[in-house]
Amino acid sequence: MSKITITINLNLQQIKEDVWNKTYVTGLRRNTGDNPEQVSLIQAGDEPESERQIYRSIDNAFNSLKAVLGEYLSVISSNLVVINYPAAIPETLTVTLNMPANFNPAVEESLSSSMHSYIVSNAVAGWFALTNPEESDVYLKASAALAERISIMLMERIRPSKPEQKPVPEP
Repeated sequence: MSKITITINLNLQQIKEDVWNKTYVTGLRRNTGDNPEQVSLIQAGDEPESERQIYRSIDNAFNSLKAVLGEYLSVISSNLVVINYPAAIPETLTVTLNMPANFNPAVEESLSSSMHSYIVSNAVAGWFALTNPEESDVYLKASAALAERISIMLMERIRPSKPEQKPVPEP
């Protein structure tokens, strides 16, 4: 069966900002007024130590996404190299998939969005595993649901069309 190549680019800055936003909002929700230290630990910041850990969590999430993509995965053009932070952090995570020719291209945008959300949820779960363990499970469940959605989208196909039948002339 013939194949088509699909390339999905995920903006790393947007992923990082989504992780920051989710941890920030969770910290605000947990703020009782007398627990500023706990709130500050929950909220991912832009200080180098926090940012490095966020990138590690994103890297782990991206590696987990590779397992979800499985047999369709062709090329990963960017891997995070957190050891050389910040010099080695790419702007884009690019995933190239080899899909059957009858893959439904209408789901590409949803697939990209779900991959983004999967990485964010998984990375937030990784951050919360360190800073707010009771919230971590919520994001792990969300990433598991997204993994299932991604798997279903990868199976989307276009049905073959039936050739139009011409009327048979009467003798």
